Amino acid sequence: MTVSIFVVSICYMSDFVGKRSLLINNIENLLENISSRRESKKNDADDLFGFDDKVDSSLHLQIPTQNKAKIELLMMEKEILGLYVSGNPLAEYQDIQNWLRDITNEPNLHLLLVEKIKKIFTRNNLMMLGMNITTPSEQLEGIVFPKFAPELSPILSEKKLFWVKGTIKEPEQKKKEIEDEEGYVKEFVESKKIIFEVVAPFEEGIAKLIAGQTITLKTKNTLDQIDWKALLINPKNIVAKKVTDQKNQKEVELRLGSKFDIQKIKEIKSKLKKQGNSMDIKVIIMIEHLGEFKKVAGDFWLEENYLKTLI
Repeated sequence: MTVSIFVVSICYMSDFVGKRSLLINNIENLLENISSRRESKKNDADDLFGFDDKVDSSLHLQIPTQNKAKIELLMMEKEILGLYVSGNPLAEYQDIQNWLRDITNEPNLHLLLVEKIKKIFTRNNLMMLGMNITTPSEQLEGIVFPKFAPELSPILSEKKLFWVKGTIKEPEQKKKEIEDEEGYVKEFVESKKIIFEVVAPFEEGIAKLIAGQTITLKTKNTLDQIDWKALLINPKNIVAKKVTDQKNQKEVELRLGSKFDIQKIKEIKSKLKKQGNSMDIKVIIMIEHLGEFKKVAGDFWLEENYLKTLI
């Protein structure tokens, strides 16, 4: 019996994702259309004899074959506008970060988006790193001291997500030396900081961060089955496996995180068939609860061609 492993990612199109992806996919078309309309108005104004020789200014939108990930859209928003207007790009990853902390018993595990990296050299000419970073709940600073900088510097890069093991340094209140125009001494609060110790790119998972820790076999098996690349695209999905049984019947075991609400489960079920034929793939939906995956009542099917669009 041959067993094939595939990743299944169920993507939900929100208005934000769908509209932004459509706009980004048609930036050139939109700019060309605006230019054509301006040209048409200019010709109308310059046409003294009333010739009807207008420029075609109809807009032809190209529907994207695949929507961009929401986090990618928000990062583009920050790059263009200088701030996040539509929300924190890591907000949807908060649950997966909390879940991983719980099952590994590692409170110092953090998910971070590195915005900007600055190399700093001490008086002894030792390199350390300072970073502007975003977490699922806030923006703060990241610090890599000289002890870890040579190892972590080649790994870290801007506009990327990383799993980080590190301690939080709470801010301290300090007074400025210089008074303001009215003679008052201003107080300011330092930024909250994370002191980096171990770093791994998101798609490599957290194995490096929990190395040496004692975890249960159940937790280890759960972590081993996570497809981190699929999780990066859709933080709601944990993992899914496609197998071939002895009867050559293909099955998909779709494993969903414990934070997956009932409405989303209903949406998935509504997209699947109640009955299948020999060319369809059987879908078994599993929900994580208290560290274990339990089967959702009922069996479902989908067409194999449709499955390929989800992998």
